[in-house]
Amino acid sequence: MLLGTDISKWQTDPTTTRRIDFAKMKSNGANFVFIKSSQACWQDVDFEYNWQAAKEAGLPRGAYHYMDWTKPAMEQVQYFAGLLQQDHGELPPVLDYECRYNVPHRIVAVQACKVFVEELEKLVGITPIIYTSPSYWNEFGSTDTSWQQYPLWIANYYVSNPGVPKPWNTWTFWQFSDKGIG
Repeated sequence: MLLGTDISKWQTDPTTTRRIDFAKMKSNGANFVFIKSSQACWQDVDFEYNWQAAKEAGLPRGAYHYMDWTKPAMEQVQYFAGLLQQDHGELPPVLDYECRYNVPHRIVAVQACKVFVEELEKLVGITPIIYTSPSYWNEFGSTDTSWQQYPLWIANYYVSNPGVPKPWNTWTFWQFSDKGIG
């Protein structure tokens, strides 16, 4: 098992520009980093710095987009893909599928998720990862086996083994804590 981390503008004080020490993160055992790039149709304020600094520290990077329900999925995926045009990173892009604010009916949410991952794959040529929790996917996901083509990054904290929602049988990444050093 390799350890990695997930970062966004929410590290430290959200009113100041954060400067994560990626070399320290790497020396503390991080083997990769997922970096929030965007939400709805706006860029994380620290994305550009984090993306470049992680690369300079030699950490394989993946970008993630936090899907919220304020914009249509197609607008969000086009925005996200646009941020990755010059540099996709070393890890697949990720759809962060967990927003509970204004979440639509399950059928509408699943369709939006499907539109996002299918269009992202067309736009960047890489099969994206889906990040979610067991409870969120059970409530707003689908058990259709077509979802198995997308690697699962499961968020399931403080358990010895993560819950894996159907239709997946296993996970590719497991976020086991919401705390860490770096």
